[in-house]
Amino acid sequence: MAEKKSKPVPVDTVLSLRKQGYSNSQIIENLRNQNYSLQEISDAINQSEIKNTINQDVGLEDAPSPSGQENMDFPNPPEFNIQSSQNNFRGYQPGNQPVDNQIPQYQGFIGQQRDTYTERIEEIAESIVKEKWEDFVKDIGDMTVWKERVKTDILSIKQELIRTQERFDSLQRAVLGKVSEYDKDVKEIGTEIKALEKVLEKILEPLTTNIKDLQKVTEELKRKKRK
Repeated sequence: MAEKKSKPVPVDTVLSLRKQGYSNSQIIENLRNQNYSLQEISDAINQSEIKNTINQDVGLEDAPSPSGQENMDFPNPPEFNIQSSQNNFRGYQPGNQPVDNQIPQYQGFIGQQRDTYTERIEEIAESIVKEKWEDFVKDIGDMTVWKERVKTDILSIKQELIRTQERFDSLQRAVLGKVSEYDKDVKEIGTEIKALEKVLEKILEPLTTNIKDLQKVTEELKRKKRK
């Protein structure tokens, strides 16, 4: 099974955009629109920076890669001794002298690349934040209008809460009033019941006496009949 070929890093595209005066942020946005990942964009910008620096150090101008359809004659670049450059990059032993004054100073080059890499990371982060912010603004619309709408909604909710509290207080007062009236009515009923008890006592007392007298009379009549 054939391996899936990875997407080539768009170094030439970055170089071309730089020639057109694009900033890193604009380059990142352009490549993002072409569906390149952030890793691919970072690698492309990094390689383009290295290529530009090396070409400037050896006296070469940036040139677009040949398309394969046009053959143009370019002047031969000055010779660049790779072995001596590597020796210079690693550092000379005591007593060695530089072979050529035009050989790049790689220690400074590494420092520049580190600074460039840091700036590029910041630009990529800013680009991502900008993209997310634009999506956020697109979703919610104009910020001023959104803030006013939220403020209006908050005021409406606050007013509704105030009205609800007022209704609750009114209901509470009504319930307490009904409870007070009920308590008053219960007390009045209790008083009336006590008065009724006293009346019944006065009525029942003579009836009880009469019943006792009637019972005595009945017993006497029974005794007389037996005789």
